[in-house]
Amino acid sequence: MFKQIQVRGRKMRKALAVLILIALALGSAYYVLSLPEVPPAKTDIVSSYRLAYVLSAYGIEELGPVSGEPPPSANLSGVPTISYEKSYCATTCLQMVAAYYGINKSIHYLNFITGFTYGATLFRYGNETFFLPYSDPFVGLKNASGYLGLRYRFLVTNDGEEFIKAIKTFIASGTPVIVPVNAARLYSFNGFAPHFELVVGYEGDEFILHEPVKRGPGAPSIVRFGASLLARANEDLMKAYGMLWSHGFAVYEPGGDVVRSLADALRSVGRLEKGFLFDAGNVTIATGSYALEKLADAVEKGEIDPNYLSIIMKMAQQTRADDARFIGESFLCCLKTAAASNLLWNASRTYGEVLRLLSNPGDDWAERAAALIRSVAQKERIVGALLIDASYSCVAG
Repeated sequence: MFKQIQVRGRKMRKALAVLILIALALGSAYYVLSLPEVPPAKTDIVSSYRLAYVLSAYGIEELGPVSGEPPPSANLSGVPTISYEKSYCATTCLQMVAAYYGINKSIHYLNFITGFTYGATLFRYGNETFFLPYSDPFVGLKNASGYLGLRYRFLVTNDGEEFIKAIKTFIASGTPVIVPVNAARLYSFNGFAPHFELVVGYEGDEFILHEPVKRGPGAPSIVRFGASLLARANEDLMKAYGMLWSHGFAVYEPGGDVVRSLADALRSVGRLEKGFLFDAGNVTIATGSYALEKLADAVEKGEIDPNYLSIIMKMAQQTRADDARFIGESFLCCLKTAAASNLLWNASRTYGEVLRLLSNPGDDWAERAAALIRSVAQKERIVGALLIDASYSCVAG
């Protein structure tokens, strides 16, 4: 998602770490213990909560010593090069991997089974607010394996050399590797930008990657980066997400079972759309419709820069339109999904109204924008309820 939005500053990077870790709500004890005022005696408790969450939600597997030496070079054939102008980096990497294994699914289907483009996430610390119209991509990538019949592994280590060696070993054995990175370090621009890259080959100490997001006219979709640079960019992201390990990557392998149905996905994205709220005065953590309501509050208080708001409103406008089309075309038998699709189209148009307002703002732009965002929060909450209800009776058309 690095093309459109960046995170600047230590405080907001820390905010992002806490946000991603607890987006699925571990309980109020974790939220309180994660604040800067945590006494030293509580450190082990905090670590145990983090470890429990990461292990269960992300499917973490510690990487042991990699035996043997990978060959000097290896390059996978048959991995398609796919990139989009929209910031669907995690699911685009998944689309390329799935196609490599003969599973050809649209980006909209993959956004649906991961839940990536459904709902939203917000973290507020003091008067600083971080918002994205997306859900946790790590959880989504893990959950997608149950729909695709692939085995998912997220391998972690604190050894940078083992991290590099392991990626090479997977590539040499015929397995593409998804690596989460700080794209700002990778592409040498300021700030912090969460992103996913797909590694498909290497030559010596240089990795060959398929870039899932089009960075501009003429920008290559196949790029090369030194192994040490990739490792540092990965370490940035792992630290920002509070992963407890310095390096990590994801792989999909054959041999998994299809254990989830699209009814499960409907229920999941419905819950993401509805979301949850934790508000403790100085800290707010919200997802789904509650994140939108808190975003409206921040806009009204003057805590959101209009340029930043324009970026995230554009992203929301695109995702809701794509999701509305997918829901409407895939679940033809159910009035509830049809109603949800129409509301998502309406939400997309409302985000467009905010964009038009921001293009020529008057003195009351913040108040008017906040009112529009609150209205769309109500729509998305209803969407969530409709999809949850539909999941018990509707079958994809």
